[in-house]
Amino acid sequence: MIKRIKVGGIYYDVEYKELLSESDTQLGWCRYDKARIEINNTVNEQVQEQTLVHELTHAIVREAGIDDEVDEDNINKIGLILHQVLKDNDFSFIRKNEVIEEVYSSLDGKLIERIETEPVNEEVRTLAEDINEQLKNKIREKAHI
Repeated sequence: MIKRIKVGGIYYDVEYKELLSESDTQLGWCRYDKARIEINNTVNEQVQEQTLVHELTHAIVREAGIDDEVDEDNINKIGLILHQVLKDNDFSFIRKNEVIEEVYSSLDGKLIERIETEPVNEEVRTLAEDINEQLKNKIREKAHI
């Protein structure tokens, strides 16, 4: 899952850990003063994703300067729909000219790091994607040995 999100001009670190409150299990927090979003890692991955988008919605509203105007009920409504829109649609067209390098773990094939570079021409982007795919395939092959 993502470890850092830029909202407006602020980078929010995303931490996954057990969160407890006095009365119940807490799903997430958006800590504006620390530029940090905390997500409860004891719930299933789908709930973590949805909670991340909910907390991201808090950060968006805060950075837009309208947090006094939007209550928790509206954050819930916006967050639920935003989660669905992000999950069910392909937004790759927004970054079609950027090379994105992804580093995967050789043990389990999970994404370790994602590095975004400046826009490049189509030929360079295609070459980078081919190399990235070859690396992923090699990692998968080694994981199955």
